[in-house]
Amino acid sequence: MASISQPFRLSSLPKIPSLSNYANQTEYLQVVDNLSPSANKVNIGISGSSISQYLINPTPKLVFNLPIPSTNIVTACDVDENSDNLETWCYGLEARKVSHLHLATKPVIQDATSSSNAEISSKFKYKLKAKAVSIKVYSKAEKVLVVLQNGLIQTFDHELKLLNTIDISYDNVKFVQPFQDGQGNDFVFVLCQLNDNKLCYKLFQVGEFVTCIELNSIILENTTLDGAKLCYQFGKLYILKDSNELSIYQLPHLQLQSNIQLPFVSKGSVTSIKPVSSNRVLLTSDNIIYLVDLLYNAVLFEKEIKSVKAIQLLSSAAVLDNSDDNRKTIALGVSTKNGTNPSSYLDVINIDVGTGTLKDAMGKGFMVKQKRGLQKLFNESNEDEDAELPSPEYEAILKQLKTCKKAENFDSIFFKKLSLSKAYYTDNDRFLNDNDLLTQIIDALFANFKDEYPDALTYLLTHPLFPPAHSKGLLTKLKNNPRLFKQAIVTCPNVPLDDLLTELFNITNVELCFDITLRVLQDYKKESIKAGIRKIEKMDITNFLDMILSSDKPDSDLQLNKLQIFQLMSLIIDSIGLFALDDEYLEKLSSFVDAQVTVVSQNTELLHLMDHYTRNSSFINNKSNSSTHSSATQPISAYTVDYLEC
Repeated sequence: MASISQPFRLSSLPKIPSLSNYANQTEYLQVVDNLSPSANKVNIGISGSSISQYLINPTPKLVFNLPIPSTNIVTACDVDENSDNLETWCYGLEARKVSHLHLATKPVIQDATSSSNAEISSKFKYKLKAKAVSIKVYSKAEKVLVVLQNGLIQTFDHELKLLNTIDISYDNVKFVQPFQDGQGNDFVFVLCQLNDNKLCYKLFQVGEFVTCIELNSIILENTTLDGAKLCYQFGKLYILKDSNELSIYQLPHLQLQSNIQLPFVSKGSVTSIKPVSSNRVLLTSDNIIYLVDLLYNAVLFEKEIKSVKAIQLLSSAAVLDNSDDNRKTIALGVSTKNGTNPSSYLDVINIDVGTGTLKDAMGKGFMVKQKRGLQKLFNESNEDEDAELPSPEYEAILKQLKTCKKAENFDSIFFKKLSLSKAYYTDNDRFLNDNDLLTQIIDALFANFKDEYPDALTYLLTHPLFPPAHSKGLLTKLKNNPRLFKQAIVTCPNVPLDDLLTELFNITNVELCFDITLRVLQDYKKESIKAGIRKIEKMDITNFLDMILSSDKPDSDLQLNKLQIFQLMSLIIDSIGLFALDDEYLEKLSSFVDAQVTVVSQNTELLHLMDHYTRNSSFINNKSNSSTHSSATQPISAYTVDYLEC
């Protein structure tokens, strides 16, 4: 389950003027952007104090401290480890509008028992023409890439000798993000704020010698970064404006993917944002931390830190695969306590990002507790502009339902009193979002009816907040009612995997077997399915195999959805092993595989035939052209072949 743990303190921050205003603290704390879910080191530049390194486990501890003058502001920093067990520290300092680049080399500190005063083996300094906005150390190439606020991109060696300079033609650089693609190639993009609310985006590839090659340049109209909070992860740029308006852009062409309103965030509050997984971000508003799903527009978890006035995120580690073993990660933040003489601290936050499925977001949408938003949604989907959001007397309705013994009476009260216009759940019914109420209604329904159920049950089986307590054992309860049984398989949320697999290996209806197959693959991950199959004590997969082996109609659901059916069959065989099958089914399965191989062979022959025909046609056409125009030699025209997926 998605969750946020209580933050634990990494260290207290020094009380210096540049850190006194908690609303601007993040500008004076530069965290090295190399945090990972399993990281045990945090490197941070603290303006007016030091460049520091902390160990997180087993006990938070300062292990390295490089002091800087109290008048200096850290504008950017980076740390990278090379193969010689040395760390290269590079950081930019600004004092009285004069900026310098510093580089230091020191041994890697292995654990908390190492000295916190590790000896610096070398140190260099270079005066810059403007403030350093971004610094990236490439230890393998022994180079440093620095982006300045005035639009210069400069490459240095590890002795801070200037090797190369590129002018991107725009100043006022606001945001810089180095990143890698899936093949390990290095890139960096830059955002510059121009006059007249224009934004310039430039994408560069970082070459072998850490020189930048421009790949793309875009000007965005009517866009400003003033007061905005930005972060990047997995090919997406997140821009938080006015505290509660989030824009998501897709790279490499910086296309606007969506604009999302965050009604739970107070406008004008102190906010911050960092990504923690695909389509999931950690968001803070004053002293509240939110785990937000941006695909389903849901607040998965929220935690209020009552002992502090504000908490802001400095860095986070994002996980891509939300498997059971890869769901937990960390974030680093700065918190400020309440009081006349407030103190600030570096905090580490543990996060469980959840499964990444719709199940996490059920009943947690942005508008669930926002009646104004619900009224707007209700009005937009109704022709009557004066329509009001229903406000039923739930207690009276529930009391009447508990006394109903006839299905017609139950339906009449349920649909009319709750103002439900359809026999299935729609967006107009989002006002019906009380889990306890739904649980009590279903309790009353099952208490009063055993075999012939009212139509209200069909509606409830389509409701996204169907109680998990009633989902367990539901298929067994509805087995004698084929219509409701199928409805539960297709639409009822939170049906346990064990129940689905039990029915899958017992029913003989091909259509229902196919529906369960799709439901299992849609709701559960491969490893969970395998584990569920292994838990079943007495399992007979003959029904499932018969469905696969006997259905050869070209227009059947099996033929149209071979990929899903074969995927589940593969998971079943992986779980139980081929030798668990009888000889009869082994022979049938072997013949079935041979038939599929024959189809693939025929398609391959057809492909070769098309290839041969294309080549000969091209040759004949060119030969004819050459005889007509003997003075010009016509090349064979190019062609393409789309390989068929079988």
